[in-house]
Amino acid sequence: MKRVPWLVVLLAALAIAALVFLREPPERPLPLEKMAREIPPPPLPAIPPVQVQLPPIPDQLPVPALTLATPNGRAFVIEDGKTIDFSNGLPMVKESDKDKAIIERAKRELEAAVQGVTFESPKEPVKK
Repeated sequence: MKRVPWLVVLLAALAIAALVFLREPPERPLPLEKMAREIPPPPLPAIPPVQVQLPPIPDQLPVPALTLATPNGRAFVIEDGKTIDFSNGLPMVKESDKDKAIIERAKRELEAAVQGVTFESPKEPVKK
């Protein structure tokens, strides 16, 4: 019977230890967190809005000139609306009303030739 008081004391000590260690600790901020809450953040500097001026976009972009070289090493520039004459063996860029009329007539003939042209969809190949 001498063991009973010690058993009661042991159980009581375990119960007290469980209450002390298993209870939730009070929420205390860390010292740095407390200081951070007391000091207000510095104001952000005012940044003016940036306005970008873009150049106007033209409706039709210019076509760059194409420079070609002949076999004999002479270079010439291909320009829209001008013809290149090779009749004397050298490329000569010409611009005349007669050439313009021939080009316009050829354009009209090409447009008239392809006006009613349609293509059928390709047929599936026969599987063997």
